[in-house]
Amino acid sequence: MTVEIRHGNLLEARERHILHGCNASGGFGKGVAEQIKATYPAACDAYRAEYRTHGLRLGQTIFVDCGRHVVVNCITQAFYGHDAPNGAVYVDYEAVRLAFRAVDDRARRDGFSEVALPFIGTGYAGGSWARISAILEEEARWFAPVVYSIDGRIPRG
Repeated sequence: MTVEIRHGNLLEARERHILHGCNASGGFGKGVAEQIKATYPAACDAYRAEYRTHGLRLGQTIFVDCGRHVVVNCITQAFYGHDAPNGAVYVDYEAVRLAFRAVDDRARRDGFSEVALPFIGTGYAGGSWARISAILEEEARWFAPVVYSIDGRIPRG
């Protein structure tokens, strides 16, 4: 499906499902994850519980009903770092594909038709929005992806 971009705060999205990218190494404290943790601590708790109990694998999704929103923690990178502005890339594009595919399957089974997300994989993960949006359009068959931009800008690349 075509990706729609809206100007606004992801955490105020009218869509019930919000997905975002996470790492597989237990860190949940920067970027969108930091904001989600502050608003929906249960999403962070579920992520950390899964990490401690079973570990996290690339492409995995963790759905957490937080009341107003269902937060989907998508494991889209193995590690994290702080040097994406210097060209480091942490996002794993195949993990992004697997996570989007899992969300699409869940949308088909559970009957939800829209999902809100940030420019997943582009901030601290250093990924290319052109590549990620192409994957999203390929994998989103049962849900319409709505990307929220807090400042109205679209990442380059």
